[in-house]
Amino acid sequence: MMRNCLQKMALVAVLPSLLISPLASADFSGSVGLTNSYLPRGITASDDKLSLSAGVHYSNPKNGAFAGVKAHTLGGESPYTQYDTYVGMTKPLSEKASVDIGVLSYQWPDNKAATDTRPSHGEELFLTGRYGMADASVYHFINTPLMKGSTYVRAGVKKPLKNGITVGANVGHNSYGDSEEMKPLKAFGVFEDYNHYQVSAAWKDLTLAVGAADIDNTWLKATTDPTVTLTWEKNFGF
Repeated sequence: MMRNCLQKMALVAVLPSLLISPLASADFSGSVGLTNSYLPRGITASDDKLSLSAGVHYSNPKNGAFAGVKAHTLGGESPYTQYDTYVGMTKPLSEKASVDIGVLSYQWPDNKAATDTRPSHGEELFLTGRYGMADASVYHFINTPLMKGSTYVRAGVKKPLKNGITVGANVGHNSYGDSEEMKPLKAFGVFEDYNHYQVSAAWKDLTLAVGAADIDNTWLKATTDPTVTLTWEKNFGF
């Protein structure tokens, strides 16, 4: 188990030379959170059950490098934990604009249902652009027999208000690839491409969000009915 975890960490460490600058120039932060349903891409990954999260983030202001790991508890008939490990770099383009590029690894080491088509890990390349209060991202799966070639794109905007509340809106599109393992599942309707929408309001450590997807899919646990989530997340520095 430990050897597999080390191999997965090595796979995502594609920018090691950027991460070995003196620690004195680095910033470390952490977070802990709780939500009534974890919705990473507009549909529940925690079976609409409570999800705990905790993470650590590293950033180097001198060269723009960043890395981190965040864990989420996922409910359902066989609860397990998802670990999101990422590494990348930020490139400022102007006072208002910047670009992030990197690799993100999803790991489910205790997922008892893992198979060749439902693996214990998966990796994506990601690109994020920001301008002022708006941002957009693209994520593309680069491995695993089932998900290879799948792409997720999203765009969002946030607006701080005078009363300390920040309002936001997001839209996303998830498209599944055409791997040999995916084709029959798409043909039977197990996986379907979909769009999702969300509006939110945040105050201090609390975020209230309302969203929906444009499909009803039992396998994906997606619904066109509005989904309301309340999330508490506390960020802190080291």
